[in-house]
Amino acid sequence: MALPPPVYPEYGWYHVGLCDLEEQRITCEWCKLRQIRYVHVLRHPDHSGKIRVGKICAGYITKNNQLAHDLHQFFFSRRGVNERIIDSPRWKKASQYVEELKTRDGYLISIYTSGGAYICTLTCIETGEKRKSQLIYMNRIDMIYAACDAITDHIMWRRWKMKFFGDKR
Repeated sequence: MALPPPVYPEYGWYHVGLCDLEEQRITCEWCKLRQIRYVHVLRHPDHSGKIRVGKICAGYITKNNQLAHDLHQFFFSRRGVNERIIDSPRWKKASQYVEELKTRDGYLISIYTSGGAYICTLTCIETGEKRKSQLIYMNRIDMIYAACDAITDHIMWRRWKMKFFGDKR
């Protein structure tokens, strides 16, 4: 016997991320109709876990079509950043096991390597906030892509807070 579909709260959803699945597609977890490539990840305080939805459903669920649209546009504007960071001549060797790059966005990417494994720390230069990678990567390029995604998420979050709460932290 099949389980009934989950019952989701109607109000109170908020964005926690946006990702590009590239060649993959998933079915929108809200409408169950559309195959989506660009996934808006949403959370709700009364719902365990996250839901993955398309742009249209994200606007509907959060009751904010403009925010869903703005996040989508910002995400696309950042797509070329990864390649510029990977190929940047500004990477510096901080030590035998550490490479660092100060990005134009105001972040310091520190990549640590040991035995062919890579981890990363991101520091927001303006606020001093640090984030350490939760995963270990087996090649430098994947580590840099993950760092770029984390920077994009952090910038989107800061812009969202400033726009809706006037919070500049």
